Amino acid sequence: MELIKFEPAGKWSTICKKLNNLSQLFENDRQQRLYPYEVLTTLVNIFLELQKRVSLPQQQQDSNAKIRITAMLNYIQENYPQKITLAELAKSANISKAECNRCFHNILQTSPYKYLLEYRLSKAAELLKKTELPISVIANQVGFGQASQFGKYFKAKTNLTPFQFRKE
Repeated sequence: MELIKFEPAGKWSTICKKLNNLSQLFENDRQQRLYPYEVLTTLVNIFLELQKRVSLPQQQQDSNAKIRITAMLNYIQENYPQKITLAELAKSANISKAECNRCFHNILQTSPYKYLLEYRLSKAAELLKKTELPISVIANQVGFGQASQFGKYFKAKTNLTPFQFRKE
């Protein structure tokens, strides 16, 4: 882990000044009506300055994305029969919905919704080949609310109805 020493002179002088301002706010203005907003504004400015000057190495960024996508894929594998919202999926990796979409697109070149749909269809195909369960039961077990919806997606993916697929 790299440590950064903030020195009052040089490229860190702006941040040092903002940290001093924050300290002065704390010492002098705590009773002022706008104190919380001034503190917040100062902290955001410090964060912005840090973002401009420090970035994670690409390898660490890639590693973080892989950790996030792994958490989300595990969540899908454990919960695919239930309704899964984008918010729940993002929460499983402690990220925003926008970051969830970004991870799926950058790493898997698909959307979370399409991935979930493909995963459910692959599980359905396994059940169609390995069991004699009714198609409506399989549709329900893999997360499709209606057998007709399942049949439509399954045929679009395989060019076969679930019944035809089972017979092949």
